Amino acid sequence: MTPDQQIEQIELSIEQAKSSIDMRDALRRLNENKDFKKVIVEGYFEKEASRVVLLKADPNTQDTETQDALDKSIIAIGQLRQYMRTIFQVGGMADGAMGSHEEALEEIHSDAIEV
Repeated sequence: MTPDQQIEQIELSIEQAKSSIDMRDALRRLNENKDFKKVIVEGYFEKEASRVVLLKADPNTQDTETQDALDKSIIAIGQLRQYMRTIFQVGGMADGAMGSHEEALEEIHSDAIEV
């Protein structure tokens, strides 16, 4: 791989890392917002999740169609929560990788100057 290709690859990695960090930071700001906490964290992840799980055991909701709908609701709640956790994890890893990407870029630039 040529130095120009290495630089291009590292710059692409830096841009991707910045994008992941920006998403994590945006989600962090959302989590600090009282309305987001009220509607999503407390309302959806806690109260709605509890309501749907309790309905799963309710004798009046044992028909197949209702049970399937409740299962889908439970899965949806879990998927959104997992999506948000993934954003935090990827953003954290990207944050940690930024330093090594920038060091590698500096090394390639300094090697090019020496040649």
